[in-house]
Amino acid sequence: MKILYLSEMLGPHDYRFLKTNIERGYQVTLLAYRDSMEQAGLEAKFYDVRDLKDLKIIHRPELAKNTPLNFLKRRKDIRAIIAEEKPDVIHAGWIQTSGFLAALSGFHPYLMMPWGSDIIHFSKDCVRNRIATMIAVKNADMITVDCEYEKRILVDDLKYPADRVVVMPWDTDLAVFNADNKEPGLKAKLGLEGKKVMLMMRIFRPEYGIEDFLKALPKVKARNPDARALILGYGPLEGELKKLASDLGVMDYIVWTGYVPQREVVKYINISDIYVSTSLRDGSSSSLLECMACGLSTVVSDIPGNTEWIDDGVNGMVVKRSNPGSIADGLNRLLKDDSLRKAMSANNIKKIREKADFSKNVKKLDWMYETLAAKR
Repeated sequence: MKILYLSEMLGPHDYRFLKTNIERGYQVTLLAYRDSMEQAGLEAKFYDVRDLKDLKIIHRPELAKNTPLNFLKRRKDIRAIIAEEKPDVIHAGWIQTSGFLAALSGFHPYLMMPWGSDIIHFSKDCVRNRIATMIAVKNADMITVDCEYEKRILVDDLKYPADRVVVMPWDTDLAVFNADNKEPGLKAKLGLEGKKVMLMMRIFRPEYGIEDFLKALPKVKARNPDARALILGYGPLEGELKKLASDLGVMDYIVWTGYVPQREVVKYINISDIYVSTSLRDGSSSSLLECMACGLSTVVSDIPGNTEWIDDGVNGMVVKRSNPGSIADGLNRLLKDDSLRKAMSANNIKKIREKADFSKNVKKLDWMYETLAAKR
């Protein structure tokens, strides 16, 4: 089967889906309308799609800028590519760019795969995006999303048929993300030996509410002086967040690692006790699922993407978003209750094995391709 894969993102998720498709025997062509094939961000350099053997890449830097004129030129370009490549299925990422282009191409069938923010936030943030979203969604033959919340938006708000939406959580590789994948001595190396560790690992951007976590720490520090916060990551708010931590008097309570490659993240998860996510908006967070797979208890904000996975008091604590007091209360309860954390750990491992094992979920992708190709 021949897959024409459209994406301008080219980050870790694209890399994994492309690699998986190639390994499963599909002939895959990547079409990328972007300035450069050089990867953006520290994480992406470890997931360079140009390293994938047997992946054909068509790169169109001259059409990278998202302007109305360029979309018309892309429409002509992709039609010529389709005529030459003769794909069985188009697989398109980000709704307002690749998904919209797939609709403009006139080709069927095409599978659309929203990334999260494109359906949760950008689908309604301006008139242009709303129009692009409606056209892309209306013309998609099938849509796959990573959580039920995104499905509800598609069905309730955008009136897309529910029976053509497939929920498929992404890329929790249980061969990697498990409690046994550890690095001896790492905890001591970071000065965390004998400490209970609260892990935060989101890119330093406003939508992840990391400042709310920092604002909760003075109250946590007062009740649990021997605990520590472990913050992995980087991003545009780094200087601002570190200044806030200093102003709050909790810099000595935090270990900042900076950027950690994705392949090394599991070792930091496995020296931690609690995973913290204070996101203000999100779909199914890969970080959350990976930490659950390793058996961490969790404290998460009450956004739909989190509550789909976390039952308050059962496998984690659900706290009020943008509410440092609520976050602190959830953390303090778990830090003080070893038996509750242990019970939550077992519940999380069980849930991920049942619902988010990528080796099982990827079979849904096969089914979607085969179902769509049969209607070619």
